[in-house]
Amino acid sequence: MKKRLLGLALAAAANAYAADTLHLYNWNNYLSDATAKRFEAYCKCKLVQDHYGDNEEMLAKLAAGAKGDDIVVPTLIGQGKTQARDKAQLPNFKNMNGA
Repeated sequence: MKKRLLGLALAAAANAYAADTLHLYNWNNYLSDATAKRFEAYCKCKLVQDHYGDNEEMLAKLAAGAKGDDIVVPTLIGQGKTQARDKAQLPNFKNMNGA
C-alpha cells in the first residue's frame, strides 16, 4: 500500500512538472536505483533524492525550516505527527488515480 501511495504521489508531481526536476526527501534505500530510473524515463524528469535514516533526522530537518523538497515521504501517519492536506490547495490532485 505505501509503495502504491508513493507511486501515485510521484506520478502526480511529475505530471505537473514533466520537464523539471523532482526533489524527493525519502528514507534511505526506499527506492532502488532501477525504480528511480524507470520513474525518470516514464515522467521525463530528473529525480533528485535526499535521504534520511530515521524519523528524528527527518523531523529535525523539517523543523529547522528545510525548503526545496517537492515531496517528503514520512512514516508518521497514524502517530499524530501529521495533518490532513487541503486538497483544494493541490491543483494536480485530480490527476491521481484512486484519489
